[in-house]
Amino acid sequence: FALVLAPVNDAWIGWQPRSRDTRHEKAVYYAELTQLYVPGAGVIEGWHYAQIRLAQGELNEVIFDVPANLTITDVSAPNLSVWRFDPTLRKLRVGMSRALAKPFAILVKSQTATGPLPIDQSVGLLAVNNAAGQVGLFGIATGSEVQLDDVKGDGLTPINLEDFSGVLLEPLANANSGVVLRRAFRYLNASAVAGLKASAVEPDVRVESQQTLSLGEDRTVLAANLNVAITRAGVFKLRFVLPNGLDVESVSGAAMSHWTELKTDEGRVVTMHMKSRTEGTQQFAISLTGSGLRTAQGWIVPKIRLLEAAKERGQTLIVPEQGMRLQVGTKEGVTQLDPLQSGVRQKGVLAFRLLQADWKLTLDIERVDAWTQVTSLQHVVINEALIRTAANFQYEIENAGVKTLRVRLPAAAESVRFRGDQLADFLPHPVQTNDTVRDWEIKLHRRVSGKYLLQVNYAVPLAEKATETTIQGIEVQEVNLQRGFVTLQSGSRLQARIDAQPLALQPAEWQSIPRVLQQDMAATSADYTYRLVEPVFQLPVHLDRHEATKLLPARVNSVGLTSAISDDGMMLTQVRVSIIPGDKQLLSLALPANAKFWFATVGQNSVWPWREKDRVLIPLEQHSKTGEPVMVEFVYSGAVGSAKSKSLNLALVGPKFDLPLENISWQVFLNQKWAVRNWSGSLQLQTQSDVPQPVTVDVESYVRQEAGAQKEKTREAELFLSTANTLLANGDPEQARRAFQNAYGLSQHDQAFNEDARVQLHNLKTQQALVGLNVRQAKVAGESGAAAVTPRNLRDGQAAGYTQQEAKQLIDRNTAEDNAVQMRLVERLIQQQEAVVASPSTIHATVPEQGRKLTFARALQVETETDLKINLSTVEIRGVSSRLKILLLTGILAVLGGLRWSMNGLYKRNA
Repeated sequence: FALVLAPVNDAWIGWQPRSRDTRHEKAVYYAELTQLYVPGAGVIEGWHYAQIRLAQGELNEVIFDVPANLTITDVSAPNLSVWRFDPTLRKLRVGMSRALAKPFAILVKSQTATGPLPIDQSVGLLAVNNAAGQVGLFGIATGSEVQLDDVKGDGLTPINLEDFSGVLLEPLANANSGVVLRRAFRYLNASAVAGLKASAVEPDVRVESQQTLSLGEDRTVLAANLNVAITRAGVFKLRFVLPNGLDVESVSGAAMSHWTELKTDEGRVVTMHMKSRTEGTQQFAISLTGSGLRTAQGWIVPKIRLLEAAKERGQTLIVPEQGMRLQVGTKEGVTQLDPLQSGVRQKGVLAFRLLQADWKLTLDIERVDAWTQVTSLQHVVINEALIRTAANFQYEIENAGVKTLRVRLPAAAESVRFRGDQLADFLPHPVQTNDTVRDWEIKLHRRVSGKYLLQVNYAVPLAEKATETTIQGIEVQEVNLQRGFVTLQSGSRLQARIDAQPLALQPAEWQSIPRVLQQDMAATSADYTYRLVEPVFQLPVHLDRHEATKLLPARVNSVGLTSAISDDGMMLTQVRVSIIPGDKQLLSLALPANAKFWFATVGQNSVWPWREKDRVLIPLEQHSKTGEPVMVEFVYSGAVGSAKSKSLNLALVGPKFDLPLENISWQVFLNQKWAVRNWSGSLQLQTQSDVPQPVTVDVESYVRQEAGAQKEKTREAELFLSTANTLLANGDPEQARRAFQNAYGLSQHDQAFNEDARVQLHNLKTQQALVGLNVRQAKVAGESGAAAVTPRNLRDGQAAGYTQQEAKQLIDRNTAEDNAVQMRLVERLIQQQEAVVASPSTIHATVPEQGRKLTFARALQVETETDLKINLSTVEIRGVSSRLKILLLTGILAVLGGLRWSMNGLYKRNA
């Protein structure tokens, strides 16, 4: 350009290049690629990182040339819009969302299908189409499971691993842990092809095993704890060959998923499948079982050896059952150790250290017989009809264990029962030795050795009124030595006498018997004690019978009779008997001739008497406080004489009881116009007095008197209820039940209190029935099942005493279904046993007149019948109204000042 400048002092020239528009420029770009292949089993993964640098122009699409056998799996790049791979043209098109003029990078992932390892595969390189120039790096990386054997290719220049770009190594390590770069190359020609050879890395499996072989006559158990260290490569499974004659009982391990068994040419192979590829240290527990053996020669010891293990070491223990003797035959790859070094103190154990994986050991096995001695105590109790024998046998078993025991009992033994630990069954031997004895075979769940206690109970019938018998000893079979003691005790009214003892027995003292032999023996002493010299003996015994001393079942403390006599010779009598019932359940009495029985009460509670021919039977109840008397009241009426003008001849005869009577008093009430002229009988006249005229009874006074009487009954009922709860807490439900019954009978007038007493009485009856059912069921099934929760006195058949905690434990040990069934049965039993007949009626009468009272008494009366004859003559009567002709009932109520009887809430008793 030619410029002409103006004549100025500050002239200047400026220039500006023309602005560039890349949109109209032809795209010229260069590519730099980093390509990494990771060979594996079945596939070669490829990571391709392409950096595009533009010299001019813009790019909105990049096309790659894809080599054969390569499949594109993923493409990622900034501003990526879409990518498409054409397997026919082998082109990969990567489209951008907008044209790019600055450098950018594209990451491509690919896969090449191969076979299982080892592989020999050729791989090509990804190239950028239409690039002005391209260079790149090529690398091979493998994991710990793959070993790179060789890499060959033309146009590839090896470089140091440090010179390989790390742009792919970091994301590859995040995606595949353990992948390491093995070879690196530089290339200029994108058409270069590399040949790869790779093989699998064999895992290094090392095993530390602790094997224990338990030998027995019934069972052989091989237990192994394997500590497996897996290095260099992971494994998906571990295998071992199952020894002959053994089966898998259990296989376990934290890394194991499941196990399978497969028959192969090598034998039965057990495969332990892992949850995933497993490396590191893993623990496995294997248990194999098989049939037992008695004797063997050259027996090969079974072992557990992992087929994948390159090295194995550890220890094996051979533990024989007691009674087996082991001798080492041949051994290869093992050395014998002292069992004490392994912490084993059991006799007969062999210990070996394993020196190599393929070890071998043979044994000679010999059976040793058991040596057994028995110490026994045979306790014989002679009763009226049975001879009961309870025996304890203390076994001491050495050298070997035993699973069956044999005991010889008398052939006449009945109700035979054996007890002992691990006892499975006992049966009489099918072959009977002779007519006098029979062998019994006792089977155990497992073999026992050392000390073992066997208990036997049986009974032998005794002839009626027999005067002599023979005690037969119990002989234990298949033992080396039997010794012990024999004790004899007579029960009931029998006295045993031994005139001549056999030579097999020697006299001894009860205190010399070891305490272990007295286990579960009820006796604390015996009439005769002998030491057993020979196991077989026959002891002749002479029996002397004694008559039983007759004892009174109950005792009468006092008897009070109160009678009112009308002018025409009719008498109404109230009898109050203070009695200690004891074991007596029915009070039997005979009324005078032509007398009529009205009603009776026991402890102020109405009862339901009944007749048996000419006698009246009144049911008795024990007092809630043992030893205290119970008041029995009854009323009867009858004619005792007839009036002749001015005289009245009376013949008073009392009821006849079935018990001796003491402290008898009889009060006789007469009209005041009669005076005693003479009397005779078994009672003495004590006093004779006039009865004051009572106050006239109106409705208000009657209501007050009745309310006071009911209040007194309520107080007594509350006292009985409190006593019942105390007795129940102290473990005496029988007395508590009587107290509840008294409280229920005395509270008929108070509906709320009576219902409370009835509910508590019903609950106690239900509990007693449930306890009785459970105890009876336990006795039928065997006492050992319920001995832990059944109260001692219930197990011994004594009084049914138990605490509430014991009852709860006894009932709670059943299932809910069993308790529901028992509850329905108990409800039916209670409904059948009790039927309530409510007959509320009260007899009241009051006549305000004067009268005369005569009192007869005797301090001691051993007869069971009282009689009294009284002759009366009339005296002058002044101011007496015609109402003195009192009737039978109103007369006695008048002279006694309004005495009343109540019949409320009678109970009907069913057998």
